[in-house]
Amino acid sequence: MSKPFYQIESSVVCSKIPEWAKLERELFQTLNQSIDIFLNKYTYEDGSLIWDSKISGRDGGDDFYEAFSNWSLFYILGGRSDLGVIAFKQWKAITKQLNHLGVTFNDYELGYDWFHQSESNIFFYYLCWANPTNSDLIQLSEKFGEMYLDKPKSPGNYDSEKNIVRAPHNGSGGPRWGFGWHNDYPYYGLPENAGMKRYGLPYYDVEKIESFEDLRDPVLAKRMGDIMNDRLGEGDVVSNLSISGLMLNAFLMTGNIEFKEWILKYVDGWIERTENNEGIIPDNVGLSGLIGEKLNGKWYGGCYGWSWPHGFYNVAYSVIVACQNAFVLTKNYKYLDFAKSQIDLVVNKGKMVQTVDIPESSVPSDEAFRLFDLLSETFVVPFKYAEKGWFEFHPLSPIFYCAIWNICMKKEYFIDIEVLRQKSGYDWRNVINFRTKEDSGHEQPWLRYICGKNSKYPEKILLQALEQVNHRVRKIENDQSDLKNVNIHHWQEHNPVTTEALVQLTLGAPQIIYNGGFLFSSIRYFDFDKKKPGLPEDISALVTNSQEKKISLTLVNLNETNIKNIIIQAGSMGEHSFGTIRYQISENSQFQESVINNRYLKVSMKPETQIKIELDISRSVNDITYQFPWMT
Repeated sequence: MSKPFYQIESSVVCSKIPEWAKLERELFQTLNQSIDIFLNKYTYEDGSLIWDSKISGRDGGDDFYEAFSNWSLFYILGGRSDLGVIAFKQWKAITKQLNHLGVTFNDYELGYDWFHQSESNIFFYYLCWANPTNSDLIQLSEKFGEMYLDKPKSPGNYDSEKNIVRAPHNGSGGPRWGFGWHNDYPYYGLPENAGMKRYGLPYYDVEKIESFEDLRDPVLAKRMGDIMNDRLGEGDVVSNLSISGLMLNAFLMTGNIEFKEWILKYVDGWIERTENNEGIIPDNVGLSGLIGEKLNGKWYGGCYGWSWPHGFYNVAYSVIVACQNAFVLTKNYKYLDFAKSQIDLVVNKGKMVQTVDIPESSVPSDEAFRLFDLLSETFVVPFKYAEKGWFEFHPLSPIFYCAIWNICMKKEYFIDIEVLRQKSGYDWRNVINFRTKEDSGHEQPWLRYICGKNSKYPEKILLQALEQVNHRVRKIENDQSDLKNVNIHHWQEHNPVTTEALVQLTLGAPQIIYNGGFLFSSIRYFDFDKKKPGLPEDISALVTNSQEKKISLTLVNLNETNIKNIIIQAGSMGEHSFGTIRYQISENSQFQESVINNRYLKVSMKPETQIKIELDISRSVNDITYQFPWMT
């Protein structure tokens, strides 16, 4: 039985509801309504997608799951009460549909790269986070985690002696050797694969192939395909670090220490390889455990590595996510410093340029940068490395440094963000209306807001979020496509749910890393009356300041008649603890102070009242948990 929570009450009547509070509740309501609009358009009654085509080549199931990837996260933030059940129904329906298509086996991806697996797995992670006592989800989490333990009944993905994952493509079927269905990887025949040109050549050491145009020659295209199938078909790669997310979820759902130990051993293995490679993380390891075994000793050229297709973008995300996971398990800053070192590596090779000619790219942050009003100079860093050295320079989004700073809030990690801002050549206060696949990209104006330099940001980002949701709803309503034969990206391009603004404003944290990242924030909310995660209906929240040892926020109850009871948790996983709290007790901003020394604070919100709260925080003093406050 849980202990009584320290409780405070709101007492300041709202003579006028703040504009941000009204917009925030409008966004919640609009998002809640959009769920049914999407489901009615694109799914059958059982939850499966209305689609009757086939998966081409060796493709994964990520795009199917990504149609609903952020629904569980929205539920955790305060989405409608039935969304947790709806989201699980959709996950089960999609998994069953993919089983029939031969993409999944035993309820999990048969074998694919972890750049894509990590994208779709956030749906499952947050589903578990929202339902930590669900027996089916506990069993699934355990089953998925055990796929990567080196045990007699495991599918053989992991070699514990060499501390490697044995293939770039892996999953429930074990190592999936090779890179495609056939030796003639789809580069064969350029006209059919012209869209791959923006990724550049996978390798620059292949005889008679110096540019992508050379692949118009079927002989050369076949040569490149054979080399890719050989070099990318076995051994460990840096993107496999994202498996740490699957193992962290399994640990939090089951408590099995083996999953925790796997994460730390595996991440430490990559750190050791980096130390033996002059400080840069290699992107490939052979089956013997040697760096560059399939690439003539080269540390670059692995699947989703430094050379192709995205370079630093996907390498950094894999490293950051793994190091975040290791840090919250150990509280050891060596992991954050390691992740930072890989960002520093490209930053130290950056340069100021007079004009920016961003190369054609698939990197979402590049699309956002095209919208900024760049001044005469901006700072760019190399994203790729091959025989010709570092190349393909891009502006650097603050999201990489921000993800490291956010998890600990130490000032020394924020310095990197500030230096980047000063070099960037554009005004970080500008709030530009766009939405990327990752549902992120507004870190710059949010960071200025949290530093007290962008006061209108909450209203602006909420208005833009509402516009994006309404735009997606109109797209759904006007969609005349043959739904049984649409492109497999069609559903995610119509998904109306957006969470970036809500994460930033209600939790005071940046958006999650789309490639398998967990939500790390100083606080989290629970609806005490309905015993569900997230803000109660009619409650708006705004974090106005967030520092290493203190967080400030405002809560507003827009309901005219009902009291709402909220629990504020210290840390998204309960890893922090509140010390002294100060809260508003009168309209003239008089505050009362109390010492609670607890990871929970209960706030009783009277109708049409607001309360400002300052919370002193001790960080990383508790073990992480998915459990709800009334379960502990």
